[in-house]
Amino acid sequence: MNKNIVYNQLIEVGTSLIQQYGFNAFSFKDLAVQLGIKTSSVHYYFPTKIDFVCKVVKRYSENMELFFQNLSNGPDIDLALFFQKITETTLSAENKMCLGGILASEMLSVNQAVQEVVKQLFIVIENGLIKILEQGKAENLFHFTEPVVTMAHIIVSNFEGALLLARLYHDPKRLETTFLFIKHYIFKT
Repeated sequence: MNKNIVYNQLIEVGTSLIQQYGFNAFSFKDLAVQLGIKTSSVHYYFPTKIDFVCKVVKRYSENMELFFQNLSNGPDIDLALFFQKITETTLSAENKMCLGGILASEMLSVNQAVQEVVKQLFIVIENGLIKILEQGKAENLFHFTEPVVTMAHIIVSNFEGALLLARLYHDPKRLETTFLFIKHYIFKT
């Protein structure tokens, strides 16, 4: 099998496993079983679980950066597309959590390298939101009074909390309601 194909499959399956179960509840054996390969094959690409999770988070960060770079529909629509992306890659996809959120919840039990890449992921997300919010303020579409950076932090924090509770209660409406509240607040006059 092509090395690049296996590498990418490991990243893809690993992302899914982490989003479903977290850092501590998945193993290289889980990856190997899902892909029909030996555990030693996983170790060939990623010597340790830390190496693997760091690569997974970096890939996810790159994808989020690309997502934000490709937004150009206007701040109101871009904000809705962000919400749609979060929903499609989490609760709508096998009741998964945000990769950053589930790893952040395990910060006390993960290596410093994992902590750093997770922080970088949130910086990417918050910076993407900051651009949307700045554009919305500049175009006089958004009318919140908080600093743009603070509003980006509020949005991310609310989405992460809503994802946790939506998953706990098996109620995706909690995430939708949070988005509607944020949207209402941002557009208030």
